[in-house]
Order: sequence, then C-alpha cells, then structure tokens
Amino acid sequence: MSRVWIRNDERLTDNELLGYLEQYTGKIYVGGDSQHFQRGCKHVQVLACKMYPGVTYWYSEEYVDMQYDNPDRRIQKEIFDTIKLAEKFQQKLPHREFEVHFDVNPNEGNLSNKFASMATSVAQGYGWSVALKPQSFAASGAADWHSKRY
Repeated sequence: MSRVWIRNDERLTDNELLGYLEQYTGKIYVGGDSQHFQRGCKHVQVLACKMYPGVTYWYSEEYVDMQYDNPDRRIQKEIFDTIKLAEKFQQKLPHREFEVHFDVNPNEGNLSNKFASMATSVAQGYGWSVALKPQSFAASGAADWHSKRY
C-alpha cells in the first residue's frame, strides 16, 4: 500500500516522492516517531534531504486505534517501521546513501535507552549510518513534531 507523503500543502504518493528523490544526489534521512492520544496512537514517518538553506522533508501519518500495553512495544514499532521504510526506498534508490534516525536516547536512565544498541546494530547491518538523540533530527525533530499534532 502506498503512503501519502505531505509537505506543506503538497500530497505525494510513494512513486511521486521517489521521482523527486531520484533527482536529489545527497544523503537521504529516514526517521519516525509516535504519540499516544486518547483514541489511539499516531505514527509518523519522515524522509528528509539537506538542501540549502536547511532541510526539506516529507512526512506520512498512520493512526492506530489501539493503546499499547507498554511503551516498549510502541518504541519497537517506531524502530522497525523506520527500518522497513529505509529498506523500501533504498531498494528503489540503490546508489543513494541513507542515514536512519531513531527517536532513541542512548543515555542510561531513559526509557528508550535499552533499544539504542539493537536499533543501531540492525541499521548498521544494512550498511546505513545511524543517528540517535539528540542528533536524530528526522525522528526527534520532524517526526516528533508531527506526531504530537492530532
């Protein structure tokens, strides 16, 4: 199923976004985040490119009519959705460099800390570079901001 990618007032399909990304020669950043709401959970995925004077990104939203029984399951879904998305676009853009961003804090004492090593290892297994908080702007910046808007 194709996602709808949003940037400002523009709506693109996967293939339309792919056409745009084919023209871009730089690194592609992939990230995701989610947020609980009273009626369920909103998951957001982001594809971003650094372009002068900043970053251009597209986001896609998915609403799930469920509450996760613990935050670990929600964080795991964020991580694996991000990996699946990066894999999907890398298959179509095999000569592009990808960097995967996770909304995971590597510092002890944070809930997401226990996933830092696993997320990093899986992404590096694909050959991607990885960014965790606070450097993970696609996840902890763009996706985080959109996940909190209901």
